Amino acid sequence: MTLSKEFLRALEGVCTIRQGDAVDALDPGFHSDNLAAGVVALPKSTQEVCAIVNLCAAHKVPIVPHGGRTGLAGAGASLPGQLIVDLKALNKIVALDTDTGTICVQA
Repeated sequence: MTLSKEFLRALEGVCTIRQGDAVDALDPGFHSDNLAAGVVALPKSTQEVCAIVNLCAAHKVPIVPHGGRTGLAGAGASLPGQLIVDLKALNKIVALDTDTGTICVQA
C-alpha cells in the first residue's frame, strides 16, 4: 500500500515532509525497517502534530512516531502506507517549576 497523492499534497500543506532519496539519506537507527514507510513528516509544533493526526485520521493512515530511532524493540519499524512522524524538532522546555522540581517538555 502507498500513500495517495491527495494525502501527500495535503500533508505538504501542514508540515515539511521527506520522501524517496531524502528518506534514504536518513539514519534508520537500530532497526532496519524504521524508515520502511518511505515518507517522514517533520512537524515543528504541537499544532502541526495535531493537524497531521487529523489528516491521518481522515485518510485512515497509520502513524508511526519516531524520536531518536534508537529503540531496541523495533517499535519504530514501519511499513509502506504508514506515515512516520519524526518528533525530533519538538525538543524545547515548556515549563520549569523549581518549587516542585517538575518540568514540562515537548516530545
